[in-house]
Amino acid sequence: MMPRYANALVCIPPHRDPATPAGKGDVAMPINDVTIVRRCAKCRYEIGAMTVKKDNMRLMTSELAWCEACGSDVPEVRDIAEREETVAAEQASYPGNPPVADVSSVEFRRRRNSGISV
Repeated sequence: MMPRYANALVCIPPHRDPATPAGKGDVAMPINDVTIVRRCAKCRYEIGAMTVKKDNMRLMTSELAWCEACGSDVPEVRDIAEREETVAAEQASYPGNPPVADVSSVEFRRRRNSGISV
């Protein structure tokens, strides 16, 4: 007699080399933790950093924090760590603008009125 589930598909996990440490080569898990940098709103001095879950992330706050550089309680600005460097790297990868011909306004009007493409 045939087993009841003889035609069922069996899911076999992919082979992993025993020499590979656990977690290497496995499916990457989504990033749940984010590092937030706290800065002084007046002088941009870094007050501190904290790591929180994405679900609990709050970048807007009305709390005051002690700034060593200013020597007083000041409003704090929160930002995601390394965000400025990431934005700068992305903007550097954009293609450059084509060169612009320096044409005076008088020359521009002359070309436009004579039918020359501007």
